Amino acid sequence: KTSKTSNKSALNANYRLDEQDQIRRHPIPKPIEEICSAYPCINYTKEESSGCGFEKRTIAGAYWTTTHIDLNAPINGYRDAYYRLHDYRSGQNTDRRGEPVGMKIPVIKKWWVDDDLNILNATMSFALPDAFQKDPPASTCNQVRVEKWDELVTYSRAYGGSRYDPEHLQQFDLLRTALKKEKITPYRNLMMTAGFTGHGAGRQRRELILLDNDSGEKHTLTQEKSIPLLRRKAYP
Repeated sequence: KTSKTSNKSALNANYRLDEQDQIRRHPIPKPIEEICSAYPCINYTKEESSGCGFEKRTIAGAYWTTTHIDLNAPINGYRDAYYRLHDYRSGQNTDRRGEPVGMKIPVIKKWWVDDDLNILNATMSFALPDAFQKDPPASTCNQVRVEKWDELVTYSRAYGGSRYDPEHLQQFDLLRTALKKEKITPYRNLMMTAGFTGHGAGRQRRELILLDNDSGEKHTLTQEKSIPLLRRKAYP
């Protein structure tokens, strides 16, 4: 009797360890409804889709503020880019100095890549709140610009762990596989990563996003004329 009980306890302990390891490797993303009930989020419509493993959305056209990511800077320039955008949203580098602008969630990083996934260009952006959509403040920083994004049709896959996890960027491959099963070919040369939660702030939600061909091609042509192309053999 004692032996059977011990064996059962050991099995339960091993199961709990396996379960914890699965949670670590496949963390459950924080629900977007929970996030957007507490913070202003971008306007989007969830579209019907016959496939699984991804979500199709239409993101409404809006004004966004954008800055480049210096891929040669420490930590790939993420921190510098974020603080340039922070100065805009806090009203420090706008033509209405001192008037806070705020932002909508998520923060989006865009990665323009060639057919071999070499990064040519990278930017960071967030959407302006509704109160500033009709008359957005101009940026007084030459590295930050306000731009109008047209409506975008996107395919996204959520991830609940850190952006530093190796599994994070693997979601792009899983997303492409899920789309291929539905005979959907996304735009090849533009990839997006979206952060809905602060790094390390409890449960996470990050999304890996690909665009449909029409949205991707149009967005690339209209948004990136003013940024010099970089070339770095790396994955975003």
